[in-house]
Amino acid sequence: MGRRSVCAVLTVLTIHGAILLTACTDGSEPPPAVAQASEDPAAQGAAAWARGSCTTCHGPDGAGTKLGPDLTDDVWVNSDGSAEGIKAVLLAGVPKDQMKSRAWPLPMPPATVLIPQDQDIIALAAYVQSLSRSTDDE
Repeated sequence: MGRRSVCAVLTVLTIHGAILLTACTDGSEPPPAVAQASEDPAAQGAAAWARGSCTTCHGPDGAGTKLGPDLTDDVWVNSDGSAEGIKAVLLAGVPKDQMKSRAWPLPMPPATVLIPQDQDIIALAAYVQSLSRSTDDE
């Protein structure tokens, strides 16, 4: 790996570290924690959402920020909106060169960085999918 590649990797890691620190110190309240004993995957996913750094870019309620898209509407930017499609994005993240919109300045890191359990990733996918579906009732 050349010196430029090492510098690029360190820059990306520094940016992601800053995002994570912001998520921990931005003063916003995370969604209410849901008991892990819940049988509802979306409820378990809400707890994973609160533990991860999702709120930094997608906002505490998933409605988006200047850093990431709204997950509460019916527009899916990097997924087809299915649980499997959302899970795939969570596992792989979205590199900057693969983002379908240039509206957001940073790539999405894989959720596995902060949420290593596969069961929690599945639950998080269910929760993200439920954010969009909650607008169907309005």
